[in-house]
Amino acid sequence: MPYKSLSQTSFFTPEFADPGCLPEGSVGWVLRVHADILFPVWLFGLWHGAGRRGRSAWPASVLLTALILGSREGIAHRRAIVRRLKRDTSWRAACGLDIGGETPDEATFRRFERYLQRRDPASGTPRELLLHEHLVR
Repeated sequence: MPYKSLSQTSFFTPEFADPGCLPEGSVGWVLRVHADILFPVWLFGLWHGAGRRGRSAWPASVLLTALILGSREGIAHRRAIVRRLKRDTSWRAACGLDIGGETPDEATFRRFERYLQRRDPASGTPRELLLHEHLVR
């Protein structure tokens, strides 16, 4: 039986409710632990809601993690990604979402995909290519 620490932040974290849902070394674990390195802030600075004004938006790391997990498992539809994110504790753990909490909807994923297809103002390159180049390096 896994050891549960009193320093656990919440009873609603997937790792507390379902120990072992995010095995060390798995793709989800890598995406969760190294999100700040894999998903650089400089690339997503213009993602709506990332600034100080306006309503808050889903963090780019959550959306990208869900899209990567979906593509890894051959899930092409945004609706299927949203359904899987709502019910799979390993996906919720990888994205850093609590159990029973909100999840991004299909429209959010659609807007984020359009954002990735737009060109970065500094380089003139589509953001998805900049992200791919960053991940390859």
